[in-house]
Amino acid sequence: MKITKEEFNKIKSNFKKPRQVKILTGSMDPFIKAGDRVTIRPFNSEDLKEFDTIVFWQDDKLICHFLYKKEVRSDSLVYHTKGLNSKELDSPVNEEQILGVVTAPTLPSWKKFLMRFIF
Repeated sequence: MKITKEEFNKIKSNFKKPRQVKILTGSMDPFIKAGDRVTIRPFNSEDLKEFDTIVFWQDDKLICHFLYKKEVRSDSLVYHTKGLNSKELDSPVNEEQILGVVTAPTLPSWKKFLMRFIF
C-alpha cells in the first residue's frame, strides 16, 4: 500500500498508544509472515537496540524490518535495517522515518544474540 510522506507524518503525529499493523510482504518470514498483524508502540531512540523489530517509512511504504545497527553521521543518528530474507541492508533511515517498535511478536534475547552471527 502506497503511503505519502504527508500521510505518514499525520499517522506518526497521532500515534500515542500501541496499535496493530498488517504486514504485507514476506521479507521477515518465518518470524513474521505476510498477512500477520504486529503490535507496535511509539519508539524512544535511546531504547532501540540491535535486532529490535521496527516499522519505518521508506519509498512511499511502511516497512517492518530488524534494526541492524545505529550510526552517528553528521551529528544525527542513522539507522541501518534489514529484512530476514534480504541479502543486503536497506537504505539508511533517520528518526523521522521510524513509526514504532514491534512489541508482539518479539524475538527472545538469545535468538537476537545468535542473529549477530547470521548477519
